[in-house]
Amino acid sequence: MKRVIEREFIGVVLLGPPGSGKGTQSKRIASWYGIPHISPGNILRDAVKARTSLGMKVQKAVQRGELVSDAVVCALREERLNEHDCNSGFVLDGFPRSIAQAVWLDVFLQERSLSSATRCGTALLVIQIELDEDQIFARLAGRRICQSCGAVYNLYAGPPVSSDLCDYDGNALIVREDDHPEVLHERLVEYTHRSLPVILYYKNEDRITSVQGSGTPEAISRRIFSKIKNQRWLRGAESRSGH
Repeated sequence: MKRVIEREFIGVVLLGPPGSGKGTQSKRIASWYGIPHISPGNILRDAVKARTSLGMKVQKAVQRGELVSDAVVCALREERLNEHDCNSGFVLDGFPRSIAQAVWLDVFLQERSLSSATRCGTALLVIQIELDEDQIFARLAGRRICQSCGAVYNLYAGPPVSSDLCDYDGNALIVREDDHPEVLHERLVEYTHRSLPVILYYKNEDRITSVQGSGTPEAISRRIFSKIKNQRWLRGAESRSGH
């Protein structure tokens, strides 16, 4: 299928519970539209690896078993979103995670658009991937990770050739600690607690749309691409911001 070239700025925020496929769908959107996929884990790991001042703050928080503060999280996003490849758009996976982060993102985009000579848009498509708890448990029960190369499999949706070995390096696959039922339940409770205010923030401004996260990755992608191609959300957001 030939790629559809979009000339408009495309800023996408994907929200959804653990196991909803945010990472997979973010990569598909980024590849299709030629925009970067910005994930929380990669930004944090890169900052720690580079031993930047922000990276050291992240490392200290992690070592103390604390959450990284909104101020540090937003500062890391600012550094990444100011890079040239984000001028045409981006996909944010799992960010914002608090109202403070959502407000920061709105202000950042508006200020960048006003101060930049490039055509940096301010509009965001906020897409919530919905999946009920039974489906989440069923999906994550089959997830396996290669602890050597990091490849991710699902015994039901995308299995390896051998049920317990990585296709790439032949190392043993493991179940992540986060995917055990008791831990997963805690993650879902935490997700609901942290994400509901963010979802309501965007709903109150009529800036969020939802897609069903059931079915194959291809089926979910079709639903998401349909939302992106429907430009009502983009035009509405740009109208409200004065662009």
